[in-house]
Amino acid sequence: MLEHYTGPLLALAQGTHGWLYLIVLLAALIEALPVIGTLFPGHTLVILSGALVVEGGFSAPLLMLVAVVGAAIGDGIAYLVGRRYGTAFLKRRSPLIRRAATESRRFFDRYGLWGIVIGRFNTLTRAFVPVFAGSARMRQSRFWTANIVGAVLWGVSSILIGIVLGHGYRLLYRQVGGYTLLAIALCAVVWYGYTLVLRRLFEEHPRKALFGTSALCLTLFAALLDAITNINSWLSPIVQTLDDNINVFAMTHNLGTAFWSVITLFGGPFVLWTVVILTIVFVWRRRSNLLLFVSSAGIALALDIAVKGLVARPRPDLSEALLGYSFPSGHALMATAVYGALAILLWRSSLPRSWRAAALWLLPLLVLLVGASRIALNVHWASDAVAGFALGGSILAGALFVQRFRKDVRPKKNTQNR
Repeated sequence: MLEHYTGPLLALAQGTHGWLYLIVLLAALIEALPVIGTLFPGHTLVILSGALVVEGGFSAPLLMLVAVVGAAIGDGIAYLVGRRYGTAFLKRRSPLIRRAATESRRFFDRYGLWGIVIGRFNTLTRAFVPVFAGSARMRQSRFWTANIVGAVLWGVSSILIGIVLGHGYRLLYRQVGGYTLLAIALCAVVWYGYTLVLRRLFEEHPRKALFGTSALCLTLFAALLDAITNINSWLSPIVQTLDDNINVFAMTHNLGTAFWSVITLFGGPFVLWTVVILTIVFVWRRRSNLLLFVSSAGIALALDIAVKGLVARPRPDLSEALLGYSFPSGHALMATAVYGALAILLWRSSLPRSWRAAALWLLPLLVLLVGASRIALNVHWASDAVAGFALGGSILAGALFVQRFRKDVRPKKNTQNR
């Protein structure tokens, strides 16, 4: 299982006992430096060091101390840079750095001294607020007081978070197994990558971002398809182990409750096609939105029928065989395509911004719950639900890419015809 891989890593960390404290010191220091600190995952490394305390051999107070010292020194260097060179050098950096610098300036102007204390907890402002404090000629006594207070809060809380995560890892490992935890960790990494990189890419290069998202989702679906249909695939035993562990966990903890029975109805044909018909009625006069919605739902339905027939994967509970084959989850696939498209249409509507923002969060949450309900009710494997999400996401992103491409290309053609 996963100990085969994590065991040597833990042994390496324990074997280089003294080096871990130096690594934590440098991670906390580098994260606080201007420019490089915005991209360096120092906070993540500090938290992971706290998780190693649970495995034994490391001192939590000493890790807290070196994290505090590193953070304080890093902010001190940033303060001196701002005091000596000002902030003009930030304007010649990448758009991400310029955005972080702008946010940091606003943050410092608004909170002043307290901005130094709490600014290090924000990804964008942690490396730049001290620079603006130095550039504004804040008194060194005031700065170092706020700097040390913030460093203590940050260093101690980071190690404590790592310790909690370490205990949580042990508990979850006993419950669901190592491969399941690995899958959760990969999902967290993907989400972090989205918030850090893709969100900016969507703002600056939407067509590239949509095409890349569609391709990434399709690649994930293809990998799962290969793991299920090809027993010689290196991914096949991992996916099978993950499916078995989650299935056993769902049955052992009796997750097939009334709550999940109600949630799964939102991915069923009656509710989904009611939503489809009502949405078509409301967007009938908006041709581009109508094509987006109908194409997403129609392609998802066609692929659901085709792929299930080709793969013919049995369901976890054979008594549910009358429902059809298992891969991919039709509920997850259709919910992703339909509710995802609906969320985009609502965001483009003239509704109040608070309502549109709520729809943009609640509808994707509903999609995730629908997929989880199929696992909890033991009518699908976990990989079926993930494959449904991936294929639905690929369809939706692909439809948005085509819509965006048509919108960008059409004005150019009209200009050339003139």
